[in-house]
Amino acid sequence: QGDFEIIIRDPGVIGAMMRRPTLDTIIQQYVAKGVDFSGGTLVDFGHQLQKDGKSVKLKPKDIARLGLKLAPFMFAKSDGAKDAHGFEGDITGGKRKTADNKDFIQFHYDLSNDFYALFLDPEMVYSCAYYTDWSNGVEQAQRDKLEMICRKLRLKPGDRMLDIGSGWGGLVCHAAQNYGVKAHGCT
Repeated sequence: QGDFEIIIRDPGVIGAMMRRPTLDTIIQQYVAKGVDFSGGTLVDFGHQLQKDGKSVKLKPKDIARLGLKLAPFMFAKSDGAKDAHGFEGDITGGKRKTADNKDFIQFHYDLSNDFYALFLDPEMVYSCAYYTDWSNGVEQAQRDKLEMICRKLRLKPGDRMLDIGSGWGGLVCHAAQNYGVKAHGCT
């Protein structure tokens, strides 16, 4: 493996890393184009952080020396995107309080349709897909999944169906259009 470098492309990166030195922060900075990697990838960076299964730790004197050199960057303003999206609370749920649950739900679900359209199929089906062929794209795989669900339910014209947690209604629409059922969705 050759020389691996982290390229800092934004003055706010160092401050962000000093305030919250986590892999999540470096990933956010990478997505926002604040950092890049030369001689490897983000995965290689993760491997560089661990050697022989142990995390690499800096000695206190090295941390102090590094802190002095990086102090001028601590409050540097970022040139990058201001719409970063991250949850600061307990993501495991083990220590989460009721108030945090509301914040956690809002963090995950109170996003625009434009965000989900970046990676979902045109019907906006927000669950796993069913690939019947390796060459199928996500759009076909989602249609195949909806078709399989309707077949397993043995739907026929005139049946009534309730989809709880229907999201954007992909299953409801598919069942009504292709099987003639009276379908309702609740999201």
